[in-house]
Amino acid sequence: MLRILREVGAVHAEGRPDKFKPGACKYDEAALCGLLRDEDQPVFCVREGEKLLATAYLQIRRVDENSVLRRRLTVYVDDFCVSSESRGRHVGTRLMEHVIGYAREIGADNVLLNVYEFNTAALRFYESLGMTTESRHMELVL
Repeated sequence: MLRILREVGAVHAEGRPDKFKPGACKYDEAALCGLLRDEDQPVFCVREGEKLLATAYLQIRRVDENSVLRRRLTVYVDDFCVSSESRGRHVGTRLMEHVIGYAREIGADNVLLNVYEFNTAALRFYESLGMTTESRHMELVL
């Protein structure tokens, strides 16, 4: 799991070297083990025998109704990782379809994720699944 997370980290470090550190990994082994025990943060994996091909790290986010917002249940895809050797084999599509099915199963209102503008391959992939832009974070790099 850490190997694939490092690959995704490398994509981000290459695309935004001003923001992401090369060689960094979002989790260490202890943090990853803790995450795997949290039922509000399910992790789905695609394997081929013993080989890990892809992972989806989810967060179940609940918003209570208030004066502005309606009550919502969101499946947030915190990390979506497909190993470099598995790209182009529809592994990511199968995994994301599983995530969407899971979201429907638990009665979620939406599936949400963050993708950087430089990552055009990921943008095309998510759009091919019917995802659209919900909102934008904008920045002025100084």
